[in-house]
Amino acid sequence: MTANILTAADRTEIAAFVRNDLGCQCPVEVFRSIVVSSGLSPVSGERFAKILVGDRLLIYVMQPPLLLQPADAIDEVARIGMSERDEREYKRFRLVLAVTPGHPWPAAVVDRFVGATDADERAHLHLLPVETLPESIKLQR
Repeated sequence: MTANILTAADRTEIAAFVRNDLGCQCPVEVFRSIVVSSGLSPVSGERFAKILVGDRLLIYVMQPPLLLQPADAIDEVARIGMSERDEREYKRFRLVLAVTPGHPWPAAVVDRFVGATDADERAHLHLLPVETLPESIKLQR
């Protein structure tokens, strides 16, 4: 994983994304610390970004294709994210799947995430249009 250098504008854009698109209700002071790193997924080898907000909120951002069967990769990604959340004592884990227009996601993706997280109330899955991602975390192919 490589840490990304963020400008003040990047931080503002990421905070807005986390608050508005992901629905985070964290206090303002939590957003004083935002760390973004990028690399390859340990599951699929696809590019992904990791966002840590205030040492409380862990977010993985991935974009298809996630292996050939996205639902199969979701199980492992969810387990890895929750494990990292728990080991580092973060409050929540969110997995963002950035969907491109015309790319269908099988309904099994949501079911598999819920099953892999055992319906953990501190783990959330977001299927969002890739256009909603802040520029500083867009995944390059």
